[in-house]
Amino acid sequence: MQGSLLLNLSDIIEDPNQPRTIFDKESLQELANTIKKRGVKSPISVRETDDHKYIINHGARRYRASLMAGLKQIPAIIDNDYTSIDQVIENIQRDNLAPMDIARFIDREIKTGKKRGEIAQELGKSNSWVSQFASLIDLPDQLVGVLESGKVQDITSINELRKLYAKAPDEVMEAVNSFDEISRSTVKDLKGYIEELKKKDKEQKDQAKNAHDLDDETDDQEDKIFAKLHLYFDYHGQKVEYRYKKPSNSDKVIVALNGEDFEVNANELSVLGVDKF
Repeated sequence: MQGSLLLNLSDIIEDPNQPRTIFDKESLQELANTIKKRGVKSPISVRETDDHKYIINHGARRYRASLMAGLKQIPAIIDNDYTSIDQVIENIQRDNLAPMDIARFIDREIKTGKKRGEIAQELGKSNSWVSQFASLIDLPDQLVGVLESGKVQDITSINELRKLYAKAPDEVMEAVNSFDEISRSTVKDLKGYIEELKKKDKEQKDQAKNAHDLDDETDDQEDKIFAKLHLYFDYHGQKVEYRYKKPSNSDKVIVALNGEDFEVNANELSVLGVDKF
């Protein structure tokens, strides 16, 4: 590693694979204003490329703010032994990485064949810490937006929200949109609210099912009663028997005469009598 030197900003390239992807425009402008007055006090770290350029190891905010401030050069330290792991560690220690940035880095490392335990060891974190962030990779887009908005700062809370979202997405998003900040306590209250909604919904469905079953049971009982009856009608002077069959429309009925069934208009019949089996 060399000492600090001045490099042309035009010779510096941001790392396309750097873990940090979110830069707050307002804070960048504030830093640019400070740099205009006092310059860059802390050198950025870079590594050399084969075509005599320099890729930023860390210090992307200072680099961007320097461009905004109109600087042509920036103090830098060349460190060619710098890895993506070092970038993440540096940003984690500075608390400069958004949760999704950490999650995407862990996902990239896993896809190279690394185990979560190995990643945890390299970052100086626990296995559970790595697992929690890795679980954010398949987070629904709506919850990614919530996380990146800063409403949720706690990884445990966003993972609990994911579980609730799987059960009641509309209710979760409605509640989330009504809060400026979501804590573990907020998620706990939301969980209780959704469980109560689900309980009431189940009760209503059970009541509806019981009512439907009761109606079916009543219909079955009526069918059994009527099935034991012979209904006889007069049809233009002939005695016909009513058949418990569905006619082609509601104005007609099916009757039997001399063992054969046929449809007649209901208003052409007059009751003769009822016999039980």
